[in-house]
Amino acid sequence: MSPDVRHAVADRAKAGVRHLPRTAAQTITSVLRTVGGDRSRRDGDAAVDGTVEALLHEADEAARRAEEAQAEADDAAARARDAAARAQQAAEAVASQAAAAAGRVGWDREVVADDAGSALDQRTKAELLDLAADAGVEGRTAMTKAELVDALSARNGGTS
Repeated sequence: MSPDVRHAVADRAKAGVRHLPRTAAQTITSVLRTVGGDRSRRDGDAAVDGTVEALLHEADEAARRAEEAQAEADDAAARARDAAARAQQAAEAVASQAAAAAGRVGWDREVVADDAGSALDQRTKAELLDLAADAGVEGRTAMTKAELVDALSARNGGTS
């Protein structure tokens, strides 16, 4: 190589070494932009340009948003627990009312059974035999009218 060529190569090498930090910074920024994607302005901050500082800022913002979302979820869960407790209380009140109504119905059933027994007494033995046949009462043909009334009352839970 001639001295002029060596000198030109040495000059280029010095210039390359001198520009190396700037070239490395440009390369890193370019890679970070590619990894981080194209970002736009947010909340009046400077445009995010893919630098490490900008990416850290975005990470902090993402963490803040995640904390806010967690707080909202906790609030929603608390509201849901309150609604479930109110629903449980309402269900218990309705169950209590139903139990009270069932007690009244049981009392009414006894009254109806007495009336039904009387109604069975009003029927003829032939009618009672037909009812006993429909109800599947065994030994009905050998029973007296009173026995048929008792059997039918017992079979029908006190109602005809």
